[in-house]
Amino acid sequence: MQQLLEKFLEKQFPIEYKLHVVDDFLRSRYNATEIPKSSMADLQADTQVNFAHIYKCYVINDLDILDRSFTEFEKSMHAEYKQSHQSSSLDSEWERIQSGQLIRVILESNYTDTLSSFTVQGMCMNIVQDLTILKGVSSADVHADNPYFNQYLQILQARGYL
Repeated sequence: MQQLLEKFLEKQFPIEYKLHVVDDFLRSRYNATEIPKSSMADLQADTQVNFAHIYKCYVINDLDILDRSFTEFEKSMHAEYKQSHQSSSLDSEWERIQSGQLIRVILESNYTDTLSSFTVQGMCMNIVQDLTILKGVSSADVHADNPYFNQYLQILQARGYL
């Protein structure tokens, strides 16, 4: 862990990212398209989402990008879903999400210009890790004894940044 911490400090990574950086990243890396918050009204009942704090919502439906982004395990889960739902035409968004044809991303901000939370609807660990990086860490958390920060460093390493 100490090596990762030293690399992190040496590379002078930002510890938080502005919302416009997160927006640009999602659009350029994943070809994400913004959708209206009103189209995600079902999130008002989601206890994991603070609907009032939603900054932006996106869909990612570029099949080539999704295919490159999914792990082999995720691809196998999508294939299993498709196999068990062969009679279905996968018309609903939830069916498309379950089959790996669509990811929805919801970004939240606590009235600041940084990301405070996010939700990924669909199984894609790479997107979750990228958003975790972009959520950042508080300067108070940047020390080797913090398990959250250690996990953050491991994600940076797994994604090739350290």
